[in-house]
Amino acid sequence: PATPQDARRAFTELLSRLGDVQQLDPVSAELARVFSASPLPAQQLQEDFLEAFFAVAFDPKLLNPPAADLGVAPYMRVLPRLPEGVKDPIKSKVIAKVLGHLNQKRPAGASRREEFYLQADAFAVLSEIDFVGIDGAIQTIEKLLKNAEKRAAAITTLGKTVERCRAKLAAANPACLTSLFNVLDGVSESAFQYDIEWINNNMQRTRQQQPGAPAPGTAPPPAAAAPATANGAPPAAAAAAAAPAPAGPN
Repeated sequence: PATPQDARRAFTELLSRLGDVQQLDPVSAELARVFSASPLPAQQLQEDFLEAFFAVAFDPKLLNPPAADLGVAPYMRVLPRLPEGVKDPIKSKVIAKVLGHLNQKRPAGASRREEFYLQADAFAVLSEIDFVGIDGAIQTIEKLLKNAEKRAAAITTLGKTVERCRAKLAAANPACLTSLFNVLDGVSESAFQYDIEWINNNMQRTRQQQPGAPAPGTAPPPAAAAPATANGAPPAAAAAAAAPAPAGPN
């Protein structure tokens, strides 16, 4: 590609093929060729890639079947395959983009599916592919969890991280896990109780503190919390699969 428009078009076409998991190797090879052969400056080419990547990886169409079965994962998994010299700066900007979205203030009843489900899953994949260390991921989620206006994103992100990175979490720094779960145990909003039970069940732990002593900024505890009934996808994922299509992009 000789122009930014050509580069974005080429990147979009290549990245769109990743919805087929069999395309990871050929697409990775073709991306490496584009980065090495294009006459565009490296910085421009990276910006063009990122624009195409964010449009494809966070397309609301991924919330609907059949794409919802895989979500953002096939697109995130191309990132470690990028050429050296390109991979690290793009990695940093993808992490910053995802965290910036999750850090936005929202009410407890915010629509997870439409507002941040794909970004929560992307954060979990970043941990899965070791772009974000698991101890750092735990500390990030804990920080979000402590803020009532960011708690919905924190709970969803933790659920997706448990789903994708259970073994990594089990091997994480025990002090980090203890600190995270101490905060989680104090969350009392009724909107999150199903998720918390799912997380605890899948991490094979018992809640140490019932939500009678709420975390800062929380509402009084609900009269009864809905228990988790299955160890499949986290509750937010089930809700996302059942909800109607969003009206537009995030």
